[in-house]
This record gives sequence, structure tokens and C-alpha cells, in this order.
Amino acid sequence: MTPKGRPATNGLGPGTVLADRYRLENRVAAGGMGEVWRATDTLLERNVAVKLLRSSLAEDPVVSERFRREALLAAQISHPNMAGVYDYVQSTGRPGIVMEFVDGETLAERLAREERLGVAESVRIGGGVLSALRAAHTTGIVHRDVKPGNVMLGAAGEVKVTDFGIARAASDHMLTETGMVIGTAHYLSPEQVGGSPATPASDLYSVGAILFEMLAGRRPFEAETPIAVAMKRLTEDPPTVRSLRPDTPQPVARVIARALAREPGDRYGSAEEMRVALEEAFAETQPPTQPQPIGGPTEVLPVGEAVVTAAAMTTEALRPPVAAPKPKTPRAPKPRNRARGRKAAFVAIAALVVGSLIFLALAQRGTTVVAVPPFKGMTLQQAKDQAGKLGLTLVANAQNSQLPIGQVTNQDIRAGTRVAALTKVTLTVSNGWPVPDVMGQDQDRAEQTLRDQGFTFVVMQDTTQTDQLGTVISQSPAGNSLSQYGSQVAIVVATAPPRRHGKGKGGGD
Repeated sequence: MTPKGRPATNGLGPGTVLADRYRLENRVAAGGMGEVWRATDTLLERNVAVKLLRSSLAEDPVVSERFRREALLAAQISHPNMAGVYDYVQSTGRPGIVMEFVDGETLAERLAREERLGVAESVRIGGGVLSALRAAHTTGIVHRDVKPGNVMLGAAGEVKVTDFGIARAASDHMLTETGMVIGTAHYLSPEQVGGSPATPASDLYSVGAILFEMLAGRRPFEAETPIAVAMKRLTEDPPTVRSLRPDTPQPVARVIARALAREPGDRYGSAEEMRVALEEAFAETQPPTQPQPIGGPTEVLPVGEAVVTAAAMTTEALRPPVAAPKPKTPRAPKPRNRARGRKAAFVAIAALVVGSLIFLALAQRGTTVVAVPPFKGMTLQQAKDQAGKLGLTLVANAQNSQLPIGQVTNQDIRAGTRVAALTKVTLTVSNGWPVPDVMGQDQDRAEQTLRDQGFTFVVMQDTTQTDQLGTVISQSPAGNSLSQYGSQVAIVVATAPPRRHGKGKGGGD
């Protein structure tokens, strides 16, 4: 936090007035896209939160425009579980979003203090987050970075999802940077880790991870580095909540397990569907309301009140249980096309006969002569198979190339040249392209370096190394190693950790 009266290194500090209206008081959060300040709306005399886009990003007109459009989209949504967006400002060269100031703490702060929460409280918070996401998804906004640090718990118990600043309209592809995925490793969905666009199902995965952490007291995946955490979810399933907290009701555990499915299609179809499933699962575990005994003294109700009958009180108890969904019946394999099979067999036999005739003709002449195939463009294995059939000898030399790894990029004897069997053909084979080493670079420079070298990237955040804020502390694949040109490089950027104590924040990255 910037000390009172001392300007920040970016030219902003306590007392700075934006748009002749919003006076900055103190910085309360910082992340990958910008920083959040507590401010005073001098016109309406109320506290607000101002999120300012990072100065380096503000210089990019595409990012700045996306930030503005997201502010306008978020401002159109009014929901009790979303921190409201009041205004958009452009001051000191940095665009900002003026948001509702929530007096309370983040879920991350509460978990840091209490480690895990009760089942009822976890369901209540999860339901509030899902309600906010339903409103956002209906408008076409995907949050993309749902995590405990972006869930505010108000002093009066309210749940508010904050920071749609890195969200984007689900249908907006024009302003999307290839490979630009910002999120927190422990809560990113598998498809985000793999570089695919985030969808509403991605947000539901993140909610599943939050529910898991609230109940189990730890995140679904743990590893030594954030990159290892992110990559784990591509190949592994998380442990069950009940294996870490046995008193978790089985129906609630099933909801969380479905939300954490690796395939988006295996999760819930919408935030509303998941919210209803979660709350109904919790309700199943609650003891039924005991009906009043029949035959007791008659109670006279005031005129206008409804009389509750024994039949009405027991309706819920007599309601049949919801049937479990029927398992999907595997489709029967399609019958083989016999005509096509006979035709393929005929072609294969004909080719074999023709090849045998050619071989006999060459054998009678005493010399085997073959035409060099066009190896260029084949994989090395395909080239070996072809050369083996013709009796040619191959020698492969590896060379850095932007072409796919293992693809033949050149050959020393031109295709079609007729040569004797056992002739040696030298091939040049791509072994990949060097990955830039961006360790220690600030986030902007690292992203630009990767773009310039033709790689896409996924950006994750780590809050454990506070002495290297804003810089890359880990990358995969490692710098100077060889990888497929254009493939994705995962980088981890050190960001400010959640505050353990303190009140009143409007959200942060």
C-alpha cells in the first residue's frame, strides 16, 4: 500500500483526483491487469472502489478499448451478488472503472484465517457466486478469473463477486489476443490451461474449486509450482472432498465433483442449474420439519391466516425421491460398408500384383532401380516406412525449424530421381523452435518476447514471492528448450498476496 501523502511510482497516490470527482485514498489490491484503490466520490460523498488499468496495458489501444467495453457491459448488470459498476473514467492516461465499495473482507482472507468453513456457509457463499455468474452469463460476460480473492464477504453477510475487469464478452472475438489467458493457477479450468477460450462452463469449474477449498481446507490440486498445478488438471482428477473432510454430505460432494469434471460438457449446463443442484443437495441432508401432533388442543387462528392441515404438513415427506438420471446407452457400432471393404481389398490386391510384376521385371534385368519418393513434408516415420519398402537407406539430420517437429524439411536427392536400391538419401528433419527465456522479465516484456518469437502464452499468478512482483518467476517449457513453433508457453507472474486482515475492498485481480 502506498503511504499516505507519498505519490506512487506510476504518478498516482493518495489525494489524486480522477475526472474531477474521485479522490484516491489508498491502494487495496494489485494484480495482472491493474490495481484497485479505495476512493471518495466527492460529488455523492460516498466510498467507491476504482480499478485502474495497468499503465503499460493502457498504452495498447486494443486492450484499452476492451477494458472500456467490459466496463460498459458490467454496468448494464444490476444484481445483489455483483459489485455494481458506477462509472468509467479516463484520467492520467489510464482508464478506470468506478465500482461499488464493499465493506468487508475477501473470501481469500477469510480462508487464510479460518482454513475451512462449515457446509451451510460454503453452500451459501457458493450459491451467491453462482447467482452472480448467472446474471453475467445471461448478458454474455464470462468472468474468466473466479477465485476467493474476487469474492467479497460484506460486513452484513452479503456475497459479492467483483472484478469483471479481465472478463470479456463471450461472443467478442475481435478484441481477443491469441493465447492471452490471465488467471490464477489453482482455479483455472483445464480448457483455459490448454489455451482454449473460456466459456461459462469454465467459470463453473472455478466455482467447484472454490467450494472444494472452503470445505476441504485446501485446493483441489497441489504441486511445487503453479505451472505444475495447472498442468495436473489436464491429466488427473482431484481427490474427493469426502476423502479430506468425511463429514461433507455425499450429495454436496457429488455436485462439486461434477463441477470439477475435466470435460466442459460433463459439468452443469448453466450457473443456475448448478446453483439449484447445490442448494437441493444441501437440503437433502437437513432433518425434516416435525409436524405438530394430531389430537392436541385446538388453536384458534386470527381471521385471514391459513389453516395448516396434517395432509399439507406431510406432503413434503410423502413426495417420492427424485429418480437418478438413467445411464447413457452406448450407441451400437455402425455396420461396416461391405461394398467399400471389398473395393479396398481389390485395390490392395491389384497394387500388390502390379508391384510384384515390376519387381520381377527389374530382377530379370539384374538391377533394382527405384524412384526417390517426395520425402519432404512427410514425418520421419513415414519417410522410413516408404524408404524401407523401396530398399533405400536414410540418414536424418535434425535442424531447428518452424515446421512441425519430426517433419522432413528437405532431402538431398530430388524426388522422382531414379536411383539404385540401397542408395543413401539424406533428410533434414525439424526438431522444433527455441523457446525464449523470459525468466525475471516483467510481464509486459515477457508477453511481447513470446509474441515476437511466434509463441502463444498462458499467464498465471502466484502470490508466494512478494519480492518479485510483476515479474516472471516460472515458465514451461523452460527457456532455450525446443518446442513446437506457435505452441503455448505457460508463465507465472508474481502478484500481491491477499491481505490477511483489513476491511473495505472493491475487488482486485
